[in-house]
Amino acid sequence: MPIVKVTEKEQLKLLRVLDSKKPIHCAHRNWELCEYPFVPQNKSFSWTVKTCNNFQKPRYVIVGFQTDRKNSESKSMSEFDHCNLTNLKVHLNSEVYPYIDLRCNFDCKLFSILFSYYVNFQKSYYDRPWCSPLVNKKQFLNLIPIAVIDMSKQNDTITVSSFDLRIEIEASAAFPGNTTAYALVISDNVFTYTPFDGTVRIF
Repeated sequence: MPIVKVTEKEQLKLLRVLDSKKPIHCAHRNWELCEYPFVPQNKSFSWTVKTCNNFQKPRYVIVGFQTDRKNSESKSMSEFDHCNLTNLKVHLNSEVYPYIDLRCNFDCKLFSILFSYYVNFQKSYYDRPWCSPLVNKKQFLNLIPIAVIDMSKQNDTITVSSFDLRIEIEASAAFPGNTTAYALVISDNVFTYTPFDGTVRIF
């Protein structure tokens, strides 16, 4: 664990902050995993994931499916199934992401848009010009065919009291029985810390 030490000059500045008894606002990103235990055996369905307040702004949603993997000794819970996904849309109030259709066809090995979203997630999340994906395109297809939806570019000047997060999912065939959907929601959050009494308030 790296230890960060500051100079005496900076220590004095930090002590003045502590003595001011004012709350310190700390921004961070919250990761929340939402689960749809039994996906309907249809070609399409709508999933109302959650409602967020205006302090929790969803920036990314990562969606994956698993069929017959819970309590199975023969299948790995670290892998996902594509379940013949063709398109996926995330609705954040009146906004829809992504703007274009995924146009996936896993039988014909057509999933380039899905893979590009996975690759570009690193650049967007870490705000850097390059990316180094952990898996290649073939491994992505066989191991983790997930949908990474980037919602980081939002109009933050518009303030609303809450955000309704809903996902519309389409497939070329009915979802198999005993299929579970997962959505990892990454949001911008804020909490305040009051050094005087050690109070932490999470919004």
